[in-house]
Amino acid sequence: MARLAFLCVFLLTFAACDQDTFSPLPAGPPPSAPEAVAPRGAVSLPFAFSWKPVPGGAWIYRVTVTDLAERVLFQREVRNATACQPTAELTLMLTEQHATFAWSVAIVTPDGRSLARSAPVTFSLK
Repeated sequence: MARLAFLCVFLLTFAACDQDTFSPLPAGPPPSAPEAVAPRGAVSLPFAFSWKPVPGGAWIYRVTVTDLAERVLFQREVRNATACQPTAELTLMLTEQHATFAWSVAIVTPDGRSLARSAPVTFSLK
C-alpha cells in the first residue's frame, strides 16, 4: 500500500513539472494559421470540417466548435489531415439546437499549446 501511495505522489509530482521540458516548440518561425474552409454558412448533413494545410511540418490540427456564447461543444485533434468528421453526438446537438455555431482550426504542439489559429467561421444546419 505504501508503494502505491509513493507511486501516486511521484506521478502527480511528475505531471506538475514544466511541460516545456518534455515538448519543446518546433524550431524556426511559428507556422502560419490554417485557413478554415468548410462548413461555412447554411449547410446540410453530412458534412466535414475541412481546412487548407499549412506547409512546413507534420502538424497536429485541433478543430474546435463553439456556440455563439463561445462555449466549447466539440474539440478533436488530428495529425497530418485536412478534414475532421463531426461525432454523432455533435451532429445530434447541432440538429437539436437549430442555431448558428462557430468553428476554427488551430495548429497545436504535442502537449496541446496552440501555435496558430484560423479565424472563426460560422455555420448552421439547413
